[in-house]
Amino acid sequence: MKLNPVNRTKNGNRYCGPAVISSVTGCTTDEGAKFIRTLSGQRAVRGAFTCHIIESLRQHWGVRSHEHFHIRGGKTKPTLATWLRENRELLKPGRVYLIVAGHHFQLVSGRRYVCGITRDVVSIKHDKVKRRARVESVHELIGTPKITGAGLAVLAAKPPVSDRAQARRLARQYDISIEIDDYFDDGDFCAYVCADHLTDAEDPLMDEGHYAFGWWEVRCKVETLVDYINQRAAA
Repeated sequence: MKLNPVNRTKNGNRYCGPAVISSVTGCTTDEGAKFIRTLSGQRAVRGAFTCHIIESLRQHWGVRSHEHFHIRGGKTKPTLATWLRENRELLKPGRVYLIVAGHHFQLVSGRRYVCGITRDVVSIKHDKVKRRARVESVHELIGTPKITGAGLAVLAAKPPVSDRAQARRLARQYDISIEIDDYFDDGDFCAYVCADHLTDAEDPLMDEGHYAFGWWEVRCKVETLVDYINQRAAA
């Protein structure tokens, strides 16, 4: 098995769970998110449980896993740098490890590293590698990724309404504004999502923020506002 650059299309899912599935299998991050959603029931993947990543790789791609390390309870977690230094005998080319550290999914093989932040395969010494992050668990991924019948069924499923269409429809219906603030060199954009008729005390986006990157995240924030507005109306 080898690491591949993360395959993220324009406005595709930016989070680390779909990114590691993409790197292992070559699928896009949006497809990786779709595989996770079939197991987790999430409407949009902004975070994921380790079990959903591992089970998605097994069920949809035939990739098995072996847990090498897992901190449970209040024990001190080693930093990523410490774990890599103390387990050099495991770090051989061709052996791929899914490492959960700093609430972030990343892949290591030999001295190569990739995650949703780097997107490209880089050295484990790269400045984007958070070497001081605390390691929670390490899982070796085993086998040659090959999409299974279950994986093909997920991809063949009728696609849902596009994130853009759903966000725009709900925004019109619930008087929510979507302001496109900035476009980036890679085609992504930043948007500001808000409902001016809600006070700060009522606003469910006050903690997580109003800015969104890409239509799928815009849709998530719009749906969060819609859920709150409907709950308030029903109270």
